[in-house]
Amino acid sequence: MKPFVFEYFWADRPRVQGNLSWFLASCWGFKVEVLAGGPGPVPAQWMVEHIPPLGSDGALPSHQSSGSDGALPSPDRALPSRRSSGSDGVSPSQTSSQDRRSGGTLRLLSVLTLLATLTITTGCANWNANNEPGSSKLNLNNSRMSPGSVEIEIAVAQLDSDQAGDLEQLLGTIDQQKLSLDIRQQLDRNGLACGIMSSRPPATFYELLEPFVPDPETLDIAARPLALAGLLDPVSRLLLHQRISNQNGDVYPVGTSDLYDHIEWTIVHPNHQVAGEANLARAFFDLTTYPNSDGSVTLKLNPVIRHGEKIQQISVADGSFVMDRGQRQIRLDEVGFSIQLRAGQTLVVAADEPFLDHSSENAPLGKMLLGSENANETRLLLVRLVQTQMDDLFNYSTQ
Repeated sequence: MKPFVFEYFWADRPRVQGNLSWFLASCWGFKVEVLAGGPGPVPAQWMVEHIPPLGSDGALPSHQSSGSDGALPSPDRALPSRRSSGSDGVSPSQTSSQDRRSGGTLRLLSVLTLLATLTITTGCANWNANNEPGSSKLNLNNSRMSPGSVEIEIAVAQLDSDQAGDLEQLLGTIDQQKLSLDIRQQLDRNGLACGIMSSRPPATFYELLEPFVPDPETLDIAARPLALAGLLDPVSRLLLHQRISNQNGDVYPVGTSDLYDHIEWTIVHPNHQVAGEANLARAFFDLTTYPNSDGSVTLKLNPVIRHGEKIQQISVADGSFVMDRGQRQIRLDEVGFSIQLRAGQTLVVAADEPFLDHSSENAPLGKMLLGSENANETRLLLVRLVQTQMDDLFNYSTQ
């Protein structure tokens, strides 16, 4: 009889395999061998091979039969042994061969029945939590973030010129001292205001983000009658609102302006200025997170201008070079900065002179980065730290 292989799930494979091997070999004439796999939820491949009997009549050796030691008798003992030819003319050798085949078939059926019973009764024992007897709780791994991941909430709000007073009041409440003096002066020269808002925002913040009813004069012909009749729902001021999980050192771009047909800008330094221009351009802020061992996160912001038609280019993703299709980029590292955030704190980025025309000669860089084609509108960038997985101050490996 040819050996056959089957897969079986078992919680305690080494012990069970030893007991089952002894039982099948000593009482039923089968050999069990574990080929691969196991223990636990990995299926183990077992090979069962029939061991030919030592006697010519198909009976097992005498030391394997039932006796004083209490071993189980072989099922072949119940089969009659035909050693002489009968009236049907069958030779003794043929009769013995038929007996051995019948005995092997019965053994195989018995083994399969035994294994099926064991599978039904104990095949899932490894799912019990901590292998505690009588426990019905599944021992499943809890889903959690990777150690270097940071969850942040990002929002871009669009504000109108009617909210200029509330915006100025909000900027007066944020903490700008978290940035060094040199960085604050550089941001001021280029029309940007940045600071940290506490985990309990002031009432002005919620008033700025409150949904609004659009002016009927700014709507199309189809929506104007609905607005005049008061049937239009308020419109959210959030152009973007999402939560992301960012890995250590990963860059996440956030679009903060309209798509301009043509823009010109000037980066102001203490002793000189750097001018630039681009067509089909849009401003982005690249966000990069670096979690710290004390539970805080260093957030790095770099303004970027993406412009022109999309082209095939080489970029880096997951530590390798890949072909990507996108716009060209102009990095404005002169106005980039880094700041530390703790859970619940929000970084606020706004334009100092938000309601100037971005195309005018006096418009600062901040207006272009957080503006729109409409001079009466501006954008507000909000980045809130939700949580971080790296919070172990005394673990040297996290430094």
